[in-house]
Amino acid sequence: CCEGFEIDCRKKLKSLNKMSDKQNAQKSAKIAAGAVVCVESEIRGEVTIGARTVVHPKARIIAEAGPIVIGEGNLIEEQALIINSYPENIAPDSEGVEPKTMTIGINNVFEVGCMSQAMKIGDNNVIESKADLGRNMILTSGCIIGACCQVNTCEVIPENTITVQTERPQILPNYHHMKKTVKTTSAVTPSQKLNPTSSQPRAQKMYISGRQRTKGMVIQADTAEQRNILPLERTLPKCTATTLTRI
Repeated sequence: CCEGFEIDCRKKLKSLNKMSDKQNAQKSAKIAAGAVVCVESEIRGEVTIGARTVVHPKARIIAEAGPIVIGEGNLIEEQALIINSYPENIAPDSEGVEPKTMTIGINNVFEVGCMSQAMKIGDNNVIESKADLGRNMILTSGCIIGACCQVNTCEVIPENTITVQTERPQILPNYHHMKKTVKTTSAVTPSQKLNPTSSQPRAQKMYISGRQRTKGMVIQADTAEQRNILPLERTLPKCTATTLTRI
């Protein structure tokens, strides 16, 4: 019993020490009035957070190679990482390396799990979930970095640019077996079975290449917008070339 009590006390002391370290780190950061910074977030180094900026739990802001200045009205969500790190060819212990300041503008959104190493970010940008911004790029204003996109090139992204990942990432391995989906059919009431034309809207008939198709060619439509030929085109094979006319 005594050994178990000592182990519990040690665990509690460790957790308290971690919480005190985080609080001391947040106290060392400059947080403006009106900003909301959760205690569960991790802030290290010389960090300045502007007013109306929200830092969610488990978010990390780490200033290693220089200070980080975050403007007003930014949103930094869970597990987002903003880090001012050293370049790959420079060691942290090397002499003669001048610290460089990372600057983030106003009204930017860092979504869940994204990572940003860009030294300069403008205003009104959205970095979506799992996106990765390299150190050598400059993000201007009004840009959207799509989910799972990696931008590691040495360039200046123009304003109002949207980056999208064209290839779909593979979430599950190939050896997983998926369940087949079942198409659901709409239920028919007894009144519709007895008198089907009473409650159904007026139908239209479609023709294919001058010949009427007797089965499956009646498409119900309430308005002119619903009277299109898209459902009919889906019923035809992709290899056939046909012309559709309406009467």
